[in-house]
Order: sequence, then C-alpha cells, then structure tokens
Amino acid sequence: EAGLLQERRHALWVEKFVPNALYVARIDRGASGAPLVEEARLLQKGDYILSVGGVKGPDALDFMTGELATEIVVARPPLFTVCIESLGKPLGVALKYDTLGASVYVESVEGHGVVAQTGVDLCVGDRIVSVNSVTGGVSLLLEALRVEGKLVLEVSRLPSTAR
Repeated sequence: EAGLLQERRHALWVEKFVPNALYVARIDRGASGAPLVEEARLLQKGDYILSVGGVKGPDALDFMTGELATEIVVARPPLFTVCIESLGKPLGVALKYDTLGASVYVESVEGHGVVAQTGVDLCVGDRIVSVNSVTGGVSLLLEALRVEGKLVLEVSRLPSTAR
C-alpha cells in the first residue's frame, strides 16, 4: 500500500504508520532545526520516536517543539539480516510504504507465502531497509524484492517493549 505518510517537522521526516511510534525516515541537512538534531546526535535516520513530552504514538509529533527541554524517548534498534529463497513463489507479505521513503513496513504476513512457510524471522511491524544491498528508495526496494532467487534483507525491528 503506497501513500504519502511522512510529515516534516524540525528537519525531520517521520512516518506515522507504526502504531506506537514515529519512524525517523530522513533528516534534512541544512534545514532549520537540523544542526540541533545532528550535532547533539539526538536522533538518527532509522530511529523510532516512542514519545515526546510523555505523549506516545503518532500524536507525539504535535508536541515536537524543537526545544532542548522537551523529553524525547527514542529506540535505536540494531539491524539484522534475513535470507529468503523465493523460488519464484510469492513472499506472502503485505507492505506499507511512503512513496518518498527509504524503507518498507511489513503490515502482514500471509500463511500461503514463502515467508510464513519457511519460518524466516520476518514479522509484522518489521521495516525492510535494504534488499540484496540495494538501498535508497522505496521503488528500488520494491523492484529488488521482485527478483527470483535468494533475497538478503536488512531489517529493523522495534523492540517488543515499545510495540
């Protein structure tokens, strides 16, 4: 499912379709607020913002003021690798993404697909950030996912304590 689901605030582009968090999709270098974010290393691309000023989920975006005094709770999950042999069969995953984004979100895993049948470690809520070393944009990722044969996915997963 495609759509424009990002919103820009204080040099941050965040995706709002993760139920309990905001995903930092991009940081605009040179934009107002970017030096504060970058120099302090408060946020990085790939982070999940769990709450801002005690407000959780997508509504937290409304409380981002750009002030240092605002408490921002962030999860920075490590990336892990998932290998799938597609063999020309459908993967059986529904993906959600922003057309301007750089990753795809696993919305559901269907029982009939390769992912469910082989038991690979790919779950609802995971975010695919590269496919066979391809990164850079959703259209490139989607094209790489259509390749038959071995798929090597780099995946980010929000910690279970934050879901």
